[in-house]
Amino acid sequence: MRQPLFFLGVGGFQYLLDAGLYTLLISNGITTAPANISSRATAAGLGFLLNRYLTFKQRKETLKRFGASLFRFVLFWGVMTVASTAAMLWAEVSWGDETSRRIIAKLLVEAVLAVISYLVSRYWVFRN
Repeated sequence: MRQPLFFLGVGGFQYLLDAGLYTLLISNGITTAPANISSRATAAGLGFLLNRYLTFKQRKETLKRFGASLFRFVLFWGVMTVASTAAMLWAEVSWGDETSRRIIAKLLVEAVLAVISYLVSRYWVFRN
């Protein structure tokens, strides 16, 4: 029960950081794709470290195992970022490009992807 709660806490922090950075970037004229990739990368980097050390407690693993986890994480992050960006671009075309609609799309898309993220992180990225 501990892992899902920690993952939820870290994920909530990532979600807010990602959404906040995305909002800041688009409010300053950055387009959807680069803003989304930048905000997701920042939140993901911090999330990887927090989940590695706090949620899944991988403090004493070898450099080889750390490298394998990092590789799986980057691969997974890339796939999720492509999915996120594609969904947000679709929403922008469908709903319009007003800042408020882009922020709502971001919040909805990332909430859906968060459900997938725990399972993939638990059973593939941070597997023991």
